[in-house]
Amino acid sequence: MSSSGLFQFLVQVIKGRWFTVFASLFIMAGGGATYIFRNYSQAIVDALGYDEADINTMSFYKDVGAHVAIVAGLIGEVIPSSLMLFIGAVMNFGGYFMIWLAVKGKIAKPHIWQMCLFIAIGADSQNFTNTAAVVTCVKNFPESRGVVIGLLKGLVGLSGAILTQLHLGIYGNDLDSLILLIGWAPAMVALLFMFTIRLMKTERQRNELRVYLHFFYMTILLAIFLMAVTLLRKYIDFPEAFNVESAIMVTALLVLPIYIVIREEAISWKLKRRQLNNLPTEVIVEEPQALPEHSSGNNNHEQENNEKVSSCFANIFNKPERGEDYTILQAILSVDMLYIFIMSLCGLGTCLTVIDNFRAIGEAKKLQSRTISSIITLISIWNYFGRVYAGFVSELLLLKWKFPRTKMMAFSLFISCIGTLLIAFPIIPGSYYMSSLLVGFSYGAQVTLLFTIISELFGLKYYSTLFNCAQLVSPLGGFLLNSMLVKSFYKREALKDAALGPDGTYPKDPTCIGDHCFRLSFSILACVTFAGILASLILTWRTKDFYKGDIYKKFKVDKSKNSPVDSVKTYNGETYVNGLFQFLVQVIKGRWFTVFASLFIMAGGGATYIFRNYSQAIVDALGYDEADINTMSFYKDVGAHVAIVAGLIGEVMPSSLMLFIGAVMNFGGYFMIWLAVKGKIAKPHIWQMCLFIAIGADSQNFTNTAAVVTCVKNFPESRGVVIGLLKGLVGLSGAILTQLHLGIYGNDLDSLILLIGWAPAMVALLFMFTIRLMKTERQRNELRVYLHFFYMTILLAIFLMAVTLLRKYIDFPEAFNVESAIMVTALLVLPIYIVIREEAISWKLKRRQLNNLPTEVIVEEPQALPEHSSGNNNHEQENNEKVSSCFANIFNKPERGEDYTILQAILSVDMLYIFIMSLCGLGTCLTVIDNFRAIGEAKKLQSRTISSIITLISIWNYFGRVYAGFVSELLLLKWKFPRTKMMAFSLFISCIGTLLIAFPIIPGSYYMSSLLVGFSYGAQVTLLFTIISELFGLKYYSTLFNCAQLVSPLGGFLLNSMLVKSFYKREALKDAALGPDGTYPKDPTCIGDHCFRLSFSILACVTFAGILASLILTWRTKDFYKGDIYKKFKVDKSKNSPVDSVKTYNGETYVKFNKTNKVTPETEMAQQSHTLSGR
Repeated sequence: MSSSGLFQFLVQVIKGRWFTVFASLFIMAGGGATYIFRNYSQAIVDALGYDEADINTMSFYKDVGAHVAIVAGLIGEVIPSSLMLFIGAVMNFGGYFMIWLAVKGKIAKPHIWQMCLFIAIGADSQNFTNTAAVVTCVKNFPESRGVVIGLLKGLVGLSGAILTQLHLGIYGNDLDSLILLIGWAPAMVALLFMFTIRLMKTERQRNELRVYLHFFYMTILLAIFLMAVTLLRKYIDFPEAFNVESAIMVTALLVLPIYIVIREEAISWKLKRRQLNNLPTEVIVEEPQALPEHSSGNNNHEQENNEKVSSCFANIFNKPERGEDYTILQAILSVDMLYIFIMSLCGLGTCLTVIDNFRAIGEAKKLQSRTISSIITLISIWNYFGRVYAGFVSELLLLKWKFPRTKMMAFSLFISCIGTLLIAFPIIPGSYYMSSLLVGFSYGAQVTLLFTIISELFGLKYYSTLFNCAQLVSPLGGFLLNSMLVKSFYKREALKDAALGPDGTYPKDPTCIGDHCFRLSFSILACVTFAGILASLILTWRTKDFYKGDIYKKFKVDKSKNSPVDSVKTYNGETYVNGLFQFLVQVIKGRWFTVFASLFIMAGGGATYIFRNYSQAIVDALGYDEADINTMSFYKDVGAHVAIVAGLIGEVMPSSLMLFIGAVMNFGGYFMIWLAVKGKIAKPHIWQMCLFIAIGADSQNFTNTAAVVTCVKNFPESRGVVIGLLKGLVGLSGAILTQLHLGIYGNDLDSLILLIGWAPAMVALLFMFTIRLMKTERQRNELRVYLHFFYMTILLAIFLMAVTLLRKYIDFPEAFNVESAIMVTALLVLPIYIVIREEAISWKLKRRQLNNLPTEVIVEEPQALPEHSSGNNNHEQENNEKVSSCFANIFNKPERGEDYTILQAILSVDMLYIFIMSLCGLGTCLTVIDNFRAIGEAKKLQSRTISSIITLISIWNYFGRVYAGFVSELLLLKWKFPRTKMMAFSLFISCIGTLLIAFPIIPGSYYMSSLLVGFSYGAQVTLLFTIISELFGLKYYSTLFNCAQLVSPLGGFLLNSMLVKSFYKREALKDAALGPDGTYPKDPTCIGDHCFRLSFSILACVTFAGILASLILTWRTKDFYKGDIYKKFKVDKSKNSPVDSVKTYNGETYVKFNKTNKVTPETEMAQQSHTLSGR
């Protein structure tokens, strides 16, 4: 793209409606400062000497300013969004800046009414900015309004936590400066994006909901990060540097959605350029056809007259149908709005009251101030989840099952009722925390649903005003319920416990301690919330016919009349309830479920990486020395890497039997080790223990081969991504098994061996019959679906990394370990959503095509196929296969990319270089990883720190495997960048990591080396398996898949036992002192950086030899990688069949012929079951 083209593209990005969404997210992220009023109210009290009554009055006017937004709505009807944002920015800065000046003493102490005015102005500013952002986006995306409102209002719910993190990063713990930040930051954002938020007239984008789902994923990452940091502040006093890094991370996560904007605009840009290039050379101008709606002047006058009649007071009670555009007074004076007002009063009013009293409730329970502040900040995060999930889930339920949002509103109010009762009657442990979750979530859900219901019932014409009407009474409800109910009852309970002062009077602001303080008042609040539930159910009954219809019909009709295009297809509106069982069967039998099952299997397939975590249990129980453990480690590597047997067996038996064999071997091997460690069998000889661990480690070759080979053959044109994702989970499995072990068994290392025995075996047996080969067409969005799987596994990796690092600083209670194990399991199950989504799309397409099948089927004679038609050719093919089999044709190799036989591949020069890369690369990495505990002990690190680093290597391993798969696929497809060259780069990273141990010249070299070596090892594994599949074909991939790592355990043994251990012992003997008997100790220990200097320098040289081998292989295969390596699959599709597409439904096969093979127009779709079966 030229510089001028790049500039034009950037202009399109900034002017596009997706950038409007991005800008709106930023604005909403600063639009909820009112939720953390109690976090900085103490600064106002300390500086100005106000009492609790004054703070409650300020809180009321804060709520008035935030919720009485009718003025902002009316102004928004007549001025553009840019001016609304400008007004909001000025009001925000002016209101909060005046409060800050008062707190800092830079102006005279204001009267309480002046402070109320300042905070009302500051709070009201968010109505201008939020109205501009939300209304603009809803009008730009009218058919996704629930999702839009949920996403944007969700960021408002998250804004309290966002502002808190930014404040700590910029100003530290100075509460006065929090007020200043609330003043300038949202104002600056509003001014920055002032001219980018505007109305646009565009057609509905087909993948609109999917794009919003990607925005949702981005904000989920932000929410998880904020929640993790907020919870950790309860246990850790973080240094100032961490606060700064946390603020930078929050900012980066806020900016991250710009990727989605650029991606969508890039697609639009390419389509535009393509259409411009295909413009006709001759332009014919036709006379415009008459448009009866707007053509004549009379009609225009009639329309104007109708608008005049329907305006203001003249037609207030002559209301249109629900869903049409109401006037402001028609909507406000309608019965539906009355029930919405009641829901708002009872629902939002109660939630605001509960949230405003959470500090007092925590003090009544004698909780620490830091804990209370964390809970208040967490309410913002639950608020976010409530808003976002209410938007997405209510949209899904409405489109799929016509489930009305009013009924979901009743459910949200019920959740709030439960949360309120948990404060009144704390009958379960942790009721305070549970209540914060329920009330925060419910409050967020109510906000999203309320705004969406109004847009659906009363239309979008005056939405700027009606948007703000629902919450008109909520501050009134908050004031009545808070000041006149809760505070009154609280004071009465406090006076019962208070003692008389010396002057015979009670204290002015008595404090109440105990659960009884809020019992009666919160019981009444629960009853008020129940009244809101009744109002929402009545509204559900009133609108049942409206929600049974198509509420977006108006927009679809407009599209069909005003647009000449007919290519817009909607799948979300169809429901197939009767076929639920068949759909579930399709899901389980589908190839995406195969991927899901394979992810589960691979997540338990890397127990060998944490051998050093449980090896100490073997030493303590059986009395083995270091030499014995090294021997076991070697046989463990032999079992894990000498997988040629598993590969050969995989060529002749199905995947289900491979998984069964793997499960039996896994359980048998590790269970015998566990029995020995627990003393339930006689102490085994070392050769027996080596046999047990080799069998257990070799089991993963059977399960992993079955999973990976099946998925690669099912998705041959995405093999790099497939291998990277699946082998990435193997790299992550060490950390997964560690978390599950801590959650199930605690710190008992013996039980870790038992877990490694039964868990992977159980998973393999569970999915034994779901992993199978399938013959299907390539799916167009295949890489994007894998990207979604990648997002899910990234969440798992981030969680594991965070928990692993925190164990270095915190002794977590047992309950946390259990919760962590549950969280890991939930994240592993999460990708089932992607499977169901993809199969649902396929299901709908099948049903639609079945409904459109032709009534008359014409069977044509199959055309001659030169490749397979004659019997002679078939005999020739069989003869060729015989000639090319076994030993007869070993050195007569086909071209690269074609199917090699096993011996042709193993005895090729290319495989020789792959063996060298494997020996030098994987062998070196295995040696380094196996010695990380000894290296940490030589550096005098704590045992917990060393264990954390070893577990973290699994996570870096995962990132290396996954990124190597995705990045190498992208580089290959875009720029023909060979994977062999990327292998050289991965080996170079390993070389650097090894040298950092030999020469720790920078601080933290131990940690940096673990990252580099772990990442490089993972990248090498993915690249090695992918290169083999590309160079030697997929026919014998089960065997060749395991050939690359054939020499890596040999390299590990030579480099570890005969090099590193030998040099380590020599260095240790130099430092060791003679014993009383004049001899050196049997297992001397070395302390210092010199222990591994010479040996790891040699390892770096060995790795460099692997780099040279990979560069030579790059030179040999340069012509191959310059071509289309997936050409074989594309040629097979077009040449080997006269058909365009083959689809099988209910046992029947429907074939769509190519245009070149059509004889008559009537033969578009014909039944060719006999033809296909003959092939």
